[in-house]
Amino acid sequence: MDPSPPTPVYSHSITPLTTPSTLPPLKTNLNASHLLPRTLTLYPFLASLAQHLDHTDLSSLASTCQQAHTNLSPYRTSLLSLSLQCIHAGHPASAARPPCTRDLVRPCTTCHAPLCRNCKTKPRAPAPHTRFRRLCTPCRRSPEVLKTAPRCKCADDAWICRACCSAQGRADEAYRVRCGAWAAAREGFRVQGGAARVGCARGRAECVGMEGQEGQEGYDDEEEEEEVEEEEGTVEEWDLESLQGMGYSEGRRREGRWVQWHGSVDLNKEALGEYRGVCSWCEGITLSLVDEQREREREEREGRGV
Repeated sequence: MDPSPPTPVYSHSITPLTTPSTLPPLKTNLNASHLLPRTLTLYPFLASLAQHLDHTDLSSLASTCQQAHTNLSPYRTSLLSLSLQCIHAGHPASAARPPCTRDLVRPCTTCHAPLCRNCKTKPRAPAPHTRFRRLCTPCRRSPEVLKTAPRCKCADDAWICRACCSAQGRADEAYRVRCGAWAAAREGFRVQGGAARVGCARGRAECVGMEGQEGQEGYDDEEEEEEVEEEEGTVEEWDLESLQGMGYSEGRRREGRWVQWHGSVDLNKEALGEYRGVCSWCEGITLSLVDEQREREREEREGRGV
């Protein structure tokens, strides 16, 4: 009798079914225990926070993570109603001024009042080129000024209300007249009421050129300047008493070291980037072309890890 055939041997085995005990554990929602999402569940805190945020800010906050969206969703309607409003909200709209919006509200650069995108004023030319104030030579050259003073961004993103735009326009014109009076006096012209010297725009407290000179008037910048004497026969006059009526309120008491003037009354050196200056709208530092080049070189070195 023939023997029974051998039992075939398979090279693979059947994988047993996965049981619930062997399933991978669910990922823990770490954001649920994070301090910020937990804080977003407190309505009093949210109501206070919403008063400082516009609709875009609230949407960005809710988009930070799923837990933040979950916590903010139940309060969506009330938070939107409490969000930051333009200072002109509630005023009737007209053809000249569209209704206020709440999706983009930012503080005015000068007065810091909340202002929506429909109510901001775009300064007319040449206003962006007349907003500069001159620095003394030490403040123009010191690298410490760039480390401590805020930077001006008005050239690319000016956000200013109508009232401030008008007031700044008068102040800019008054500063130009004052600078022109001092430049004219240095050239020998007769200045009615006297020519007030122009001090550093950073002010006495922050001026680098006034360090160690507390209680003294701003001394001449790099060179001794002779007092200007009135000359007979000079017909051109400058009335400095009209400066306050034009909106100029920067007193000499607050100014720093005297600045240099070489006949330029339009601040072209600051507008063209030859000099570092100060913006009268935001009181930030406007960089010169040399400053911008050094900033780019520094960023390149940091990018290379040097």
